Amino acid sequence: SGGEAPGRSELEVAGREVTRRGDAWGMATIGLALDADRLRSLMDAGLRSISISFDGFEDAHNYIRRNPRSFEKALDAIRLIVREPRLTYDVITCVTSPMVARLEEFKELLIAEGVKYWRIFSIFPVGRAKDDPTLAVTDAQFREVLEFIKRTRKEGRRGAGVHKAYP
Repeated sequence: SGGEAPGRSELEVAGREVTRRGDAWGMATIGLALDADRLRSLMDAGLRSISISFDGFEDAHNYIRRNPRSFEKALDAIRLIVREPRLTYDVITCVTSPMVARLEEFKELLIAEGVKYWRIFSIFPVGRAKDDPTLAVTDAQFREVLEFIKRTRKEGRRGAGVHKAYP
């Protein structure tokens, strides 16, 4: 849909119609407009899967999302979804240059919050990303990210933390 999906007042109406037609539906969000009441309302309308964008520690995430409360709101949303057994979920991280060296630390944060499903990708250089070199990763950093993913998969921490990570 573009924009922040939970901020759309008609989302439940659309979700109920999709559900009525026999299809499951889900969404991706940055978590700004997602609280416990809204999540419950969306699930009552048939929401079955959700992805939360969480792009790094506070400074990095807020810079990418251009909102000083974005990190806090995304973390709150993550805390809601990991405790909801009826949802299929994941956390999505767009790895930028400053985050490459902090992936291990960030992984531990996600594990501590109960996240079991994590997707990693790098930014595509269009729009703002084309003009801001801090958002892109170098070829060497991309190789570091791939090695991190490889190590994370080998850890075998299934059921106790992140066990799916891929670009």
